[in-house]
Amino acid sequence: MISDKEIRKRAKSVLRTCPRLQRLCGDVHTLKSVTLSDMPKNVSKTNHTENITVRQIDRRIEAQNQLQSIREALDMLSTDHREILTRIYITQHDKTQQYIADEMAMALKTLQSHLRIALVEFAEAYHYENLFI
Repeated sequence: MISDKEIRKRAKSVLRTCPRLQRLCGDVHTLKSVTLSDMPKNVSKTNHTENITVRQIDRRIEAQNQLQSIREALDMLSTDHREILTRIYITQHDKTQQYIADEMAMALKTLQSHLRIALVEFAEAYHYENLFI
């Protein structure tokens, strides 16, 4: 049987990926400067640009699917727990827990208590991967 501490650790790990996933869901195309060289070009029968674009699109779709699963799991939580997890891990991930507790007009210990409960509830609701194995 997996402990609540380990479940919370795995839920935190998933939620900490949100900012990166949001960046991945951005524009697929990236601009690159043209590199000029006097060296002969290596002739290849594969289209490297196409392969890179396909990989970027695949990563973007995967990121969108994972973000959607995170949003669905957050939507299943109570309003307070959803707001705590969203503030700590998604919208204000650069702020301290004390700052967020002050903004929410609650004591730091109360926020941390709700956070522990919210992380376990999130893990139960999150279906993209099983956090209990």
